[in-house]
Amino acid sequence: MKNLADVVLANPAARPEAIALTDSDGQRTYAQLAQRIHAVARFLGTPGSQPGDRVALLLPNGCAFVETQLGCALAGHLCVPLNLRQLPEEQQRILRDAQATVLFVHARYVDRIAGFRDALPGLHTVVMVGQGQEPGTIAYDTLFTAPHNDVRLPAVDRDSGAVMLYTSGTTSAPKGAVLTHANYLANLRQYLAAVGLPEGGVNLQLSPMFHAAGIFCLVHLLRGARTVFLEKVEPAAILDAIERERVTFMFTVPTVLYQLLDQPDLPLRDITSLQRVQYGAAPITGSRLHQAMRVFGQRLQHSYGMTEGTSHVSILLGAGHETHAGSVGQTLPGVELRVVDDEGREVATDEIGELIVSGPNVFSGYWRQPVVTLETLRDGWLHTGDLGRRDAQGFIYVIDRKKDMIISGGANIYPSDIEDALMRHPAVAECAVFGVPDELWGEAVAAAVVLRAGHAPDEAALIAYLRGHLGGYKVPKKLWIMNALPKNATGKILKRELRVQCDSGDRQAT
Repeated sequence: MKNLADVVLANPAARPEAIALTDSDGQRTYAQLAQRIHAVARFLGTPGSQPGDRVALLLPNGCAFVETQLGCALAGHLCVPLNLRQLPEEQQRILRDAQATVLFVHARYVDRIAGFRDALPGLHTVVMVGQGQEPGTIAYDTLFTAPHNDVRLPAVDRDSGAVMLYTSGTTSAPKGAVLTHANYLANLRQYLAAVGLPEGGVNLQLSPMFHAAGIFCLVHLLRGARTVFLEKVEPAAILDAIERERVTFMFTVPTVLYQLLDQPDLPLRDITSLQRVQYGAAPITGSRLHQAMRVFGQRLQHSYGMTEGTSHVSILLGAGHETHAGSVGQTLPGVELRVVDDEGREVATDEIGELIVSGPNVFSGYWRQPVVTLETLRDGWLHTGDLGRRDAQGFIYVIDRKKDMIISGGANIYPSDIEDALMRHPAVAECAVFGVPDELWGEAVAAAVVLRAGHAPDEAALIAYLRGHLGGYKVPKKLWIMNALPKNATGKILKRELRVQCDSGDRQAT
């Protein structure tokens, strides 16, 4: 396979008559999906287009997303998925930065693009997916009723860009990470070699396709499986889908996993079809991890990765949760990982340092940002910004983001230590710990907490609890009780936004 679209088009496991995708509007067999990928590619390859043109997607999870993403790949264009949770102004900035020429937009979001064309003269084509049609747009269905059969598709270099994912920006402004066909195909092979995913089965795609976790749909296409998309990702709907569709695989973020574990009727639900429940994108806490292990047992697996690594760097399989609790597992085959100090020297076993990664899955760089690319990619190594350690057996433990480490009175304080202690309190549902400026200490430890329903300890009670479980220098000097914590689309807590909200006294975070 040389092109990302080959996960469908050159895949011996993709039986033509088998169902590949199911969403609220219908389903696609592998044969239908292949035909529609070709039709999208030929549309994008019409005269005037150039290989490498940026094609943006403002689409929800569903069949059309997969068709357009892989159609872009087959045509040699660079697919730019947009985060549906961003404001129109943010989406417009990304379209401008990407210099997008084509936009596929679902009808439910068409009101967002009002004014886009005036502000973005390079955006010459808008294709509307779904019911209805707006003036100046092309109806998506016409791509298949009047296909451009005379268009010849180019030979696509496997080292050219396939997808540009704008990073979540939990510590900085989003940047366009360019991932090549080779990056994706390598990471798919690495993941399959590590987990041994069987052919067939049913994948419940809960994570947004505009995120790196969209790779779970692709890996299941590669295994000839069926992927099911939900209209709404809600606990009851997820459990309904598991029972109805006999789901065998599910990836989710800890926040959604917690919601499932808290469902009162979970013990009455038939989840026996599940063979693997994978979580990632954010850490999971000790008490919650034990709860998840009681429910899912050996089916639980934990992945660690980042957009710049395509998706996966390491994985912890079922048994590892008991023998190496808190670990993100071992690196995937073909992925190299080192733990280094600030001078780039490898540290000893079990010492904390920055995790740096190398391998064919590592991205080619940030779009139009050569300086930032050179800062992140040094001598072929991706500097992740994550602090961690590796034990004698090669298991990796992620401690914190390097930028999140608090230096108070000269002492290095890792927020995860305090977050773990807070999460052991029975009243705490979620929390985040971060540093705030302090005249005496340089930085002071601060915490924001969301309480479980029916619990009402005040800030002083929580701080008193921590004094009994942490060294005094780690105990927060400030603590806020919030209604919710600000998060991005994948469930990662946005600590820079949290600092602003806490400073302003806003406890209505969303």
